[in-house]
Amino acid sequence: MMHYHYIDSPPSLKRLVLELDHGKLDYPFGSIDLIYGGRIQNPAILSNRMEDANSLVQESLLVLSEVMEAGDVITIELRKKHVLEQIILDRVHELVELVHDSGKLYGMLYWIKAGRTGVCSMKARVVQDKKGAASKIGKIRANMKDHDYRDYLSKQERVGSDVPRREWPQLLTFAEAADYTGFSVSTLRRESPDDLPRIRRKLRKTDLDKFLERKGK
Repeated sequence: MMHYHYIDSPPSLKRLVLELDHGKLDYPFGSIDLIYGGRIQNPAILSNRMEDANSLVQESLLVLSEVMEAGDVITIELRKKHVLEQIILDRVHELVELVHDSGKLYGMLYWIKAGRTGVCSMKARVVQDKKGAASKIGKIRANMKDHDYRDYLSKQERVGSDVPRREWPQLLTFAEAADYTGFSVSTLRRESPDDLPRIRRKLRKTDLDKFLERKGK
């Protein structure tokens, strides 16, 4: 399998290309250590090289088109404090969002695994991450081991990939609860804590389902 690593850091027009023996991988597939952990000598890596590549981002629009075999991987490291929105990517391809533990040296990392052989195309907007509680990077960093929640965050950004109600996280922020219920944040905050209990300033999905039943939705 092949692994193509792009760095969104103008004026860099290089990419790292790794050829991997999948049978010898001794770390979790998708580990950020593959790129940043100093493990280029790992026996799973059959070859690695730097090569010229076209810039992925033009005027805040990321466009990727790569001929891949099923199982091949592309990673895209964004510039610091930036994230992707409105991601257009065929559902057959897997998308995982990663952040480095330190959060200071590297930008956000997008990990794409080809679900079939052929051209893998992706388009997305590159935008500055929001601040405070709305920060995408902050949400991922605060939920590093909650894979279901991270998968939910990833699906939210993919155009045409509505998240089924059963796949929403069990605890939601007020902003997420507003999206889930269709009611405004202010309406949810006005609800009595007895009717809509707060759990560490979040709301349980089960309580929101009961709230919707009471509202006839």
